[in-house]
Amino acid sequence: MFHSFYPNISVHGEQTHDSGLVELLENLLVFANSISDKSPDEIIAELLPGISAMVNIHPLLVHFPIALLSLYVFIDIFGSLFSQQKWRELGSWLLYMGAVTGALTVWAGLDAAHSIDHNDEIHEIMEHHEHLAFAVLGLALFLSIWRIISSQEIKGFANFFHSFLNIVLFSLLFFTADLGGYMVFHHGVAVQSEPHVDSDLLDYLKNQPHEHHHDEPHSHDSHEVPTTQDKQDDHDHSQHDHHSHDDHAH
Repeated sequence: MFHSFYPNISVHGEQTHDSGLVELLENLLVFANSISDKSPDEIIAELLPGISAMVNIHPLLVHFPIALLSLYVFIDIFGSLFSQQKWRELGSWLLYMGAVTGALTVWAGLDAAHSIDHNDEIHEIMEHHEHLAFAVLGLALFLSIWRIISSQEIKGFANFFHSFLNIVLFSLLFFTADLGGYMVFHHGVAVQSEPHVDSDLLDYLKNQPHEHHHDEPHSHDSHEVPTTQDKQDDHDHSQHDHHSHDDHAH
C-alpha cells in the first residue's frame, strides 16, 4: 500500500515530473481496484494503518487541545501586551475549540485507562496525568465561560488575573503532556511489544536507488580484491627476495 502513494520519483532528474505524476495516478488506480472487494475495516487499515493499530483514540485526539490551547495562550498574551483586540478575539475561538477537544480527549483518556494493561507504578503516573488533565479542562472551561459572559474587553486587574490564569493553563498543559509522553516512551504504555514490519514498505525501501559519493572513501576499500598486475608485482617481489636469500647463502 505504501508505494501506491509514494512512487519511485528520482530527486536528480532521472524522471520528469510528468512521468512521476503518471506513475502516481497509475498506482492510485491500482490501489483503488485492490480495495474494491475489501470490507470497510480492511480499507481503513490500508489507508490509516497508524489509527487502525491504536488500542484507543486518545493518542489521536490529544494533539488538538495541546496545539489549540498553547496557541491561544501565546496569541492572547501578545494581544494583551500590544493592545490588539483582534488577536484576542482570535484567541477566544482557539480557546473554545481547545476546551471542546480537551473534553473529548479527557473522555477518551478515561476510556483508555481501562483498556490497557498497566502495573502499580504506571497506575500512579496515570492518576497524576488524569488529575492534571482535569485541571487543564476545568481551567479552559472557566476561561471560556468568562470570555463568553464578558461583553467588553478585559482590562485592568481583571486582565492581569486573566493573563496569569493563561500562564497557569499552559504550565498545567505542559506537565500533563510530559507525563503522557513519559508513560508512552519510557514505560511503553499501549505500545506493541513486537514491532510489525510492513512487507510492502520494506520492499519499497529496498528497491530505492542508493547514491555513492565518489569523494568519500568506500567502506570496502580495505577489502579490495588484488588485480592481476598486483599479483604479478607480488610474485616478482617474492622471486627477488628468494634470489637474494640464495645469493646470501652462497
